[in-house]
Amino acid sequence: MKPHILIVDDEEQNLELAKIILLKEGYSLHFAQNGEEAIECINNNTIDVMVLDLFMPKMDGFETLAKIRSNNTILSIIVVTAYTDEESHIRAIELGADDVMTKPYDIIELKQRVKKILTPQQIKEKLYAYEQVELITNSFLDELGKLKKEFKEDELIKLFKSAISRFK
Repeated sequence: MKPHILIVDDEEQNLELAKIILLKEGYSLHFAQNGEEAIECINNNTIDVMVLDLFMPKMDGFETLAKIRSNNTILSIIVVTAYTDEESHIRAIELGADDVMTKPYDIIELKQRVKKILTPQQIKEKLYAYEQVELITNSFLDELGKLKKEFKEDELIKLFKSAISRFK
């Protein structure tokens, strides 16, 4: 299965550059131009790595990072920023970024950092605490209750995977 990468940047040329770099690596790409779109994308898709700009309209990268980390400690996040001060980099790490890169970023460096962050994910198996399993199960059952129909096995699996992805 292809890893899913979410690129969050309000500058179209940065989205295009990341697209050119990462599509060649065989990743499935998702794009958002602000924090609100990023959170919506994460809630509706299984994302393995997010590449997040810090300076954006509506909801900046710091606020986006804090909101995502309050609900999701599993998602790997690489922050990319034009801020070169050490304080911004430290703040991003303290808010839960796994890595910080300064823009403009080197094409090879971005590929290597995404690959490096994905490798441990592909090796380790995600473990869920009882409370998380309970939330996932309740979400799954709520969805079944809304649909009220008969399901094929593959449809049930898809619904359950969807419920799991909401709590990653």
